[in-house]
Amino acid sequence: MENKTIHIKMFGGCQIRVGNAVINEQTHQSRKPWLLLEYLIYNHDRMVSSSELIQVLWNDGELTNPVNALKTLVLRSRKLLEPLGLPPQSLLSQKRGTYGWCPDTEFSLDTDEFRRLHAASGAPGISDDQKLELLMDALDLYLGDFLPKSSWDAWVIPICSEYHAQYLDAARTAIMLLTRKEDWKTLTELCSHAITVDAYNEEFHAQLIYSLFGNGRQQEALK
Repeated sequence: MENKTIHIKMFGGCQIRVGNAVINEQTHQSRKPWLLLEYLIYNHDRMVSSSELIQVLWNDGELTNPVNALKTLVLRSRKLLEPLGLPPQSLLSQKRGTYGWCPDTEFSLDTDEFRRLHAASGAPGISDDQKLELLMDALDLYLGDFLPKSSWDAWVIPICSEYHAQYLDAARTAIMLLTRKEDWKTLTELCSHAITVDAYNEEFHAQLIYSLFGNGRQQEALK
């Protein structure tokens, strides 16, 4: 198989890109094939049993033949992957009643990178400039909450809450460091984006006003 890096985004919606080929949940009406892909991608470090997938995808327990339903769904999910130009069977693999996401394929995942950067920003001994750089790189990845179209699925809810809390922590620390540097332009940009993520957070609104004043944009701050 040709070595092509797969770039996957889960913040703000699911998107999979290989070179110029892109697929995302916006272009397909049916949710179930995407749910299967999302679950396997997020759990890419292990093979997932059929029983676990059935529980996640059909938790109402009303299926008469869940094993066959899962096999059919896997075929539909692989069909979604065809535009990427890589063999779908190599991306969504099957082994002895378990399923997994591309164990032999190089790929990047925004959630993994966000978690790594956020953790690195808290390492002891790093300078404020290093901390800020790591935090800004992490915040740039956060295009919205984790899998918003699947936000009511039981497995998504705690993960979304965890990443949202990490985003708030990263944003608050970055705001503090930017204020200390009096980098009003970057602070305004950060606060403006933070409000799109958490519209009712009064702290971000207050910091936006403060940054606008610091940037000499008093009329915008007053508005």
